[in-house]
Amino acid sequence: MSVVGIVAEYNPFHNGHLYHLEQARAITGANRVIAVLSGNFVQRGEPAIVGKNARTRMALEAGVDVVLELPYLYALSSAGYFARGAVSLLDRLGVVDSIAFGAEAGICDLEGVAGVLRSEPREFRDALRANLSVGMSYPLARSRALGVLGYASEMLCGPNNILGIEYINAVRRLGSRMSVAAVERTVAHIGGREGRFASASEIRKSLWGGRADEALRYMPGFAAEVLAQAGVYHRFNNFSDIFHYIIRTTDAEDLRRIAEVTEGLEHRIAKFSRQTTCLDDIISHVKTKRYTLSKIKRCFMNIILNTGADEFARAQDRGPAYARVLGFRRASRELLARIEANSTIPLITNVKHASRFEPYARRMLEAELEATDIYALSADKHVGQAHGGREAEYRTPIITD
Repeated sequence: MSVVGIVAEYNPFHNGHLYHLEQARAITGANRVIAVLSGNFVQRGEPAIVGKNARTRMALEAGVDVVLELPYLYALSSAGYFARGAVSLLDRLGVVDSIAFGAEAGICDLEGVAGVLRSEPREFRDALRANLSVGMSYPLARSRALGVLGYASEMLCGPNNILGIEYINAVRRLGSRMSVAAVERTVAHIGGREGRFASASEIRKSLWGGRADEALRYMPGFAAEVLAQAGVYHRFNNFSDIFHYIIRTTDAEDLRRIAEVTEGLEHRIAKFSRQTTCLDDIISHVKTKRYTLSKIKRCFMNIILNTGADEFARAQDRGPAYARVLGFRRASRELLARIEANSTIPLITNVKHASRFEPYARRMLEAELEATDIYALSADKHVGQAHGGREAEYRTPIITD
């Protein structure tokens, strides 16, 4: 049995994801696939358009053998922390032979840039420092600094290249035996439409805009069916009321204790939140050229979820404390058994049994349950806590194909 690991959001699952799965198997020769899936919150700092159970069903229908949850403390973080959390989770299972990810560039170029970012030669560090000193955002400053070593700055402009490089570096820094493989993405995968492919962001825009027929053209039939069954979409701006309540009842000192609220951002957030009620509008005012849109959105989500900076730092330092199974294919029970026998972290198949785990694992799971409760509030229609919140974590069985 050969196993390839995939890190995914499937927000929602589309034809490009199906292509990636097919190519991941072909390139690595794997006959089993484990997907580490972002839970109810995604890396760009937003709630997923539909819940993790619906997206798990999409993954299983597509042929993924086992779906594990990436805790939100990693899913809702910058590319480096996101990749490190996901790769660490896959590595700790003890059964994954390779990791396959989508990228705009080839694996050789990605390996080269990854090596530069790991070693940080003097010329690179000097250029990076100079770029930051004139107010560039860190991602842009880093991208421009690559030019002094002869690499195209565009290597760090593609979002999938950035993640791919971070996956490579996470594997290398962990000293993992897992190999890495890149699946080339098309322009449509990246942020547009082309033939039968469209990016997830384009599909979400169509769905939120009431143009479901337009969106479903770019999704496999099974994924479209699951999406329809979900019955409700989630969106960032639905958190406006709860965000304003928090800001108006929290002082600046407490805001500074929240993850990613740094360098005086708490003052800009407090100031502009009183000038408009729409979260997107507040973000447009808070954002500066130094901070990316995703950085600000993650900052806002951490405020809403009350993610303490200390808790966030501890999670990044120690890595995932458990592997929670969201779903699996019945034909892949043998793979689950192998994970249970080889994993260095506990395998959670029922949250009711988590009380037997050590305190760090229990706290990480508790944070996930709390985040799920808040996620229910981002639905376009009220779904009720018993259906979309914390109680659902206890009542919903593992998804099977």
